[in-house]
Amino acid sequence: MPSARPVAVEQTIAYHLRLAQEASFAAIRRRFGDPDLKPGHYTILSIIARNPGLTQGELSRASARDTSTLTSTLSELSRKGYVQRQRSDVDRRSYRIELTSAGKTHLARLEDLAVVHDALLDQIVGPENKSDLISMLKRIQDALSVETTLQAAQQAAVETA
Repeated sequence: MPSARPVAVEQTIAYHLRLAQEASFAAIRRRFGDPDLKPGHYTILSIIARNPGLTQGELSRASARDTSTLTSTLSELSRKGYVQRQRSDVDRRSYRIELTSAGKTHLARLEDLAVVHDALLDQIVGPENKSDLISMLKRIQDALSVETTLQAAQQAAVETA
């Protein structure tokens, strides 16, 4: 059973996960030379590139992002000219998303940066630790995703009772 006493933030896993993520994102921005770069855009653009014409709902599931966050991200990417949304011929209520030429060019630059950045992370972590680290991070993600799903189901049951 967890201790009821507060723990110093410096002793928590969540704190160090967040610091590592922030340091990683800052390194990407420095290397790319763009202080406004959002590394999450790489994920979104990559998924769209591999699945041209997917819907926003499909993109939301593939990227594990809620639709409200995804809507603002897609609006930003659209304003920058990287994606275009076209109304679906099959379902006029939904939009199909594709990369523009500028989006493909931007993604290619991001892919090059990602390869260099991932090589740096590999060097930091060490090849002997990489699979263990990825396994631990996946275990955290899976456990917390299941917990979130269970909490949402419990909340829905309470609301319908």
